[in-house]
Amino acid sequence: HTGGLFDAYLKHLEGRRSYISTKNLLKAASNSLGRDRQASAVTTKEISEYLGTIHARGSIVSANSARAYLHAAFQKAIKGERDYTKRSGVTSWGIAFNPVSQIPSDPTAHRVGKRYLSPAEWAAFFQWL
Repeated sequence: HTGGLFDAYLKHLEGRRSYISTKNLLKAASNSLGRDRQASAVTTKEISEYLGTIHARGSIVSANSARAYLHAAFQKAIKGERDYTKRSGVTSWGIAFNPVSQIPSDPTAHRVGKRYLSPAEWAAFFQWL
């Protein structure tokens, strides 16, 4: 089920900086897609519609991040199941392909900042250090 797949991916991320944000995004995705559904039953269209609702409310960066995390979670499940070097304790999710792979990322979500610290802000920062 999708909840188990996302939980397994989160276990893989424990201790990393992105853990909390990934956990929150995958929890929301799991609630929307159906936590108790078979992971193999999740379709590209459903994921695209879910990401579209995030994007439509103006959360462009969050939609792109959710796409990336969903893609990574499904990819980890697929590769883990097919990894011939780790045969014991492998969970079979029954996923034939990554349903997120067909969804393009949003290039407008990658925004480069235009602001920089003024000399006074640099001085204040170094004094703080």
